[in-house]
Amino acid sequence: MKIDQGVRAIASVFGLEPQLLQAAVVVEGDILKAVQRRYPTVKIRDEALSVVARCGVRAMCDWIRKGGDESRRGFITTWAKWWTLPQEAACWRNAMLQALAAAEASASGRI
Repeated sequence: MKIDQGVRAIASVFGLEPQLLQAAVVVEGDILKAVQRRYPTVKIRDEALSVVARCGVRAMCDWIRKGGDESRRGFITTWAKWWTLPQEAACWRNAMLQALAAAEASASGRI
């Protein structure tokens, strides 16, 4: 699939794979009109691409959150590899998982 220059630029801003955004563009046909059905104030294609990209990122976040502990651990492990130095990845991953568990316990009233 050929990736449009605008798609590549917007995808990079949101950290989204360009192929995912380009596929949405292909499926929708006229991406601007597709976005305008829900957001009529959107006037230009790049703005429409941003809306779709942001929606994709939010969908990924929901997928991770709803995927349970195994999905979350997998994501945090991958993030640690991207974010930290290799020798620090396991420690960072464990600290993140502990922080998330504490936040969930606090929100649920267990703490």
